[in-house]
Amino acid sequence: MTILTPEDAAEWARQYVDEQEAGEALSLVKDELERQDEQWGRQDHPVLAGNERAYFLRRAEIEKAVNDARKKNRTPAWAGILLEEVYEALSEVDPDAYEIELIQVAAVALQMWRSSRRQRAASVHTVDAVQAAFMAYADTVTRLAEMTGIPPTVLWAIEGEPSPAEADPTNPWAGIEAAPLVDRKETE
Repeated sequence: MTILTPEDAAEWARQYVDEQEAGEALSLVKDELERQDEQWGRQDHPVLAGNERAYFLRRAEIEKAVNDARKKNRTPAWAGILLEEVYEALSEVDPDAYEIELIQVAAVALQMWRSSRRQRAASVHTVDAVQAAFMAYADTVTRLAEMTGIPPTVLWAIEGEPSPAEADPTNPWAGIEAAPLVDRKETE
């Protein structure tokens, strides 16, 4: 049986939030696509209006150089990353490579959206985010306890910290000591 450590719970919570954010983002993109279809109908415009490909190739090279310098100085910025991808897409002549670049543009835009959400949550809703992660972890511990019969205080396993089970005087597991922190990859 695998014992859930606080690090495992934190990773599980991060993955859960990432999945929720990805689903929300894709839903919002789908809604926007539908709105655009309603407003404009099917759109099949040419990619470029003239011979701007050389200009976009040069802009892509400039943005890549700027992004490389920012990466080296540990000061990356989303705007530069997105612009590099956009310019690479617009300078591409191969249709397959062009479509791959467009997917990269969309992925970077979604990463920007997710980053914005995390930054807003960190500045505005820090307590809510911590509470949500704590409750997700507590819920997982409770479910594991119910499935395995192992007391939640043992599964909680944070030395010196009360578990949600200990905080509830009506809980039958209250008062059982938590296991000390040890390296617990796999136990049988």
